[in-house]
Amino acid sequence: MSSLNVSAYEKVKQEIAILERAHAESEERWRTLLDNVGDFVLLVDRDGKIESINRTRPDQPSVVGTFGREYILPEYHAIVNAARAQCFEGIRPEEVLVQTIQEGLWFSIRMAPIYEGDMVTKVLAICADTTERRKAEIALNEANELLEDRVEERTRELSVINQLLREQRERLRNLLDMQNRDRQLIAFEIHDGMVQDMTAAAMYMESFGDLLENGPAADAHRKGLGLLRDAIAEARALISGLRPPILEGEGLQAAVQSLVDEFAVRHQFTVDLEWDASILRLAPALETAIYRGIQEALHNALQHGETDRAAVVVRRQAERVNVQVSDQGCGFEVENAGKKRHGLKGIRERANVLGGASRITSHVGQGSTVELDMPLIDALSPE
Repeated sequence: MSSLNVSAYEKVKQEIAILERAHAESEERWRTLLDNVGDFVLLVDRDGKIESINRTRPDQPSVVGTFGREYILPEYHAIVNAARAQCFEGIRPEEVLVQTIQEGLWFSIRMAPIYEGDMVTKVLAICADTTERRKAEIALNEANELLEDRVEERTRELSVINQLLREQRERLRNLLDMQNRDRQLIAFEIHDGMVQDMTAAAMYMESFGDLLENGPAADAHRKGLGLLRDAIAEARALISGLRPPILEGEGLQAAVQSLVDEFAVRHQFTVDLEWDASILRLAPALETAIYRGIQEALHNALQHGETDRAAVVVRRQAERVNVQVSDQGCGFEVENAGKKRHGLKGIRERANVLGGASRITSHVGQGSTVELDMPLIDALSPE
């Protein structure tokens, strides 16, 4: 061999040695990197046989040469095989979540194809322990299912409660209608019977009075006629008291406004009225109870409050009607007024009969407030 050939050979040999050292150093760096990765990094062939792994436990046999499917539950074999097949087609598959044969452990597997030239020869599989995450997901799903069950149960309970409330409102409305009809019948009976008879008797007595001369008989006649006229007036007032005519014809708002105007004209007593426009016609007996409550509260303010002004607020609150009558008068001690003010007792009893409630708040020198909370039962439909 010539000296030239020997020199070329030595040069090629040196270059090969340099490349081998570089390859060894690169492989060592790669191995060091894999050994320090917290996840398991595997190289597997087309059949899923493990050719290398970055780390193993000293007390366990090597997994090199075994198949990855040996370590996961059978129900996950198909999805892992499909993902590995995608890699050999040059496609990077989506992450796969599997459960191992060791009970309670979950791993996510991310796969990527490894090329030698233009051909995929291996698959790199990175396996991350996701047990804690999976446990949290399972716990969250169980909590969501429990919450959904509770919501469904609560919904059923609310449905039953709403049905009972609808039935109660229907019964209450029927009772209110019956009460109103009874009031109307009584009013008709008084008007068509007693009042008509007394009016006729008064007419006869008036005509008979012209035949009497002054004296004891004439005086007795005048007294009797006066008593009869008073009785007729009281009977008509009783008819109006059962249900004021304006309530029948125009409704609660118009009746309360008329009451406010009457207080202004007859008593020079100012009433500020605030009315919720969503409140239209109510069940007749309910309108009567609210009207009487407002009327009685205003009379109390006029007669006992030592004031010339009050406020009436009527609002709708969900399925209730809230009424407040307040003044800034002298006030009184509520616990000491029960026996003296029968009107306050009447307000409470009307509210209780119709399924409502009342509250009277007052202190000496701080004015008074009468509040009614009544069920909203309209005049047109049971709902």
